[in-house]
Amino acid sequence: SLALSPVRCARNGWINTDCSTLKCPQCSALLIAQIPDDLTDDEEVRWIERLAQQLQISHDDACPWKNRPCAAKIYSAPLVTSREAVDEVCQCAADMLEFGKQLPTIEQPLSTFQQRLLCDLKPRVIEIFKAANTTEADTCDASVLSALSLALFGWRSDKTKPQPAVQCNMCFRSAGLWLFQNANASESDKNTQTLHPFNAVEEHRAFCYWVRGSDVDSEQSESTSVNASNLSSTEAIPGWKKTVASILRAKTMDSSTYRTSSDADSDDGENKSLDGEKTAKSALVATEDGSELLHKLKPFNISAISSAAEAFGIPFSMSQLALAMRKLVSDAAPPTAAG
Repeated sequence: SLALSPVRCARNGWINTDCSTLKCPQCSALLIAQIPDDLTDDEEVRWIERLAQQLQISHDDACPWKNRPCAAKIYSAPLVTSREAVDEVCQCAADMLEFGKQLPTIEQPLSTFQQRLLCDLKPRVIEIFKAANTTEADTCDASVLSALSLALFGWRSDKTKPQPAVQCNMCFRSAGLWLFQNANASESDKNTQTLHPFNAVEEHRAFCYWVRGSDVDSEQSESTSVNASNLSSTEAIPGWKKTVASILRAKTMDSSTYRTSSDADSDDGENKSLDGEKTAKSALVATEDGSELLHKLKPFNISAISSAAEAFGIPFSMSQLALAMRKLVSDAAPPTAAG
């Protein structure tokens, strides 16, 4: 259970000394965190709730940990700028290119737009790798994209293993790449292989920052009743989605952050996108109820809003933006004098 995750136990001052046994190094209190096998589902839920409370109150009265857990935000990735986030992803991907043809096929939940953002980083990864290595290695599209996907989802090269392996520094999961389907295998080989692709999300532990977000985000989502109206605003944001947003932000701030995989295709697609936005904006300008306010927005601003929404998987349309602007204007408008 996430209520008894290693992160929650550590935040409350406990260390693991034996199977299902926690100990406080400050007051030497012991807590047996074992869940009996013969409980019903409801009984198990109540048992876990009691154990979660014991994490705070089982310390001695004089112990500084009693009812004083660490701040929830302590379990999160270091604060970096968007450009630094892009640099880290590219550097980690370049490090994993040393694995060459042993890089695995990746299963990941990226949208088409997010995959394009990631693909645009491929030339820079190859450049970093070639600058740091004199030996030749496999830099085909499949290998580079596999390395980039691993890096985006928090996986790093595990140099402690004798064979190619990756590890997560947030949940300490380590996985040998020889156990997974090869990214460079032909389609016929993939169909005959018994090995599975590497799932970049599910290979993490359940409590990991890269799939759960920071612990403060998780607590907010757990403390709020789940219903359709507030789920999108309280659901924890996984670390990989925050990194995707940083990549997008770096792209909009500085086009030299990375080169696109196909400049001509990109320019053509961007022009079509802007033309479509201008057409949609012109149609909205002609409508009533204040939609003409969109006329004051530059196409780039609209494009950035739309791209950011797509990066986070949030539904977006020009009509939604118009409605939001009308509401802001109506809320900010001073009341008219009576009479």
